[in-house]
Amino acid sequence: MIKAMYSEWLKYKRTSIPWLLTIPPFVVVFISTYYVSLNNIDSDTWIQLLDFTNQIWSGVWLPLGWGLIAGLAANIETTSGNWRSLRVRSQSPYKLYGAKILVLAVQTFLSTLLLFILLFIAGGILEIPLDYPWREFSVVMIVNWISGMPLFLFSLWIGEMFGWAISVGFGVFGILAASIIGATNVGNDIWVFIPWAWPVRLVYMGYALVNNNSHLLVPSNIFWSVLIAVICLSILITISSIKWFHRKEIN
Repeated sequence: MIKAMYSEWLKYKRTSIPWLLTIPPFVVVFISTYYVSLNNIDSDTWIQLLDFTNQIWSGVWLPLGWGLIAGLAANIETTSGNWRSLRVRSQSPYKLYGAKILVLAVQTFLSTLLLFILLFIAGGILEIPLDYPWREFSVVMIVNWISGMPLFLFSLWIGEMFGWAISVGFGVFGILAASIIGATNVGNDIWVFIPWAWPVRLVYMGYALVNNNSHLLVPSNIFWSVLIAVICLSILITISSIKWFHRKEIN
């Protein structure tokens, strides 16, 4: 498995995927910082910075960008012979696809981590008159990454099945769902059933719950129920996609 993961990691180094994982956090934080700097800097600026960043990152980039990254990762195998070069080495299909999932999961986590590191740097530049919200942002970062995993894993799966364009189209549709259902009052009663809305909503809820402000959103049991459902769905998609790949006939 380690060798398979190392091979996957090296494979992506020669593609645009590292750029898609690295550049967007800088762009998102720059836009958010500029927007926040136009207002008075006070104790609420951290919340404003997180709010605007979450709208762009979770509402726009996460559904589109992760669909694009998943599609490109799948397209690499299509253009290089549909896994033939690795299959001839008698590698288990389980390990091959499992390694791809693990590497991409780690890379998307690092991209999310970079986003929040840059947020702290931006807060220092803005000289926000409040202590760094390390605990709150750490929880929000993990919640954001976990809540986006089902979409990413499914995008990768359909990218392998039908091609990268389907993954990208899936992401484009996700922008509308995340922006409308996740970030507005329109989705207050239905967001728990819309996967694209999970990252946006759970970030707000996680921050509020850590600060004991759960009354601002919804009861904590809904937060935990959705988060557990997200984890279970991620595991289900992972197992199902690996089994599908194992059975897939590669001509």
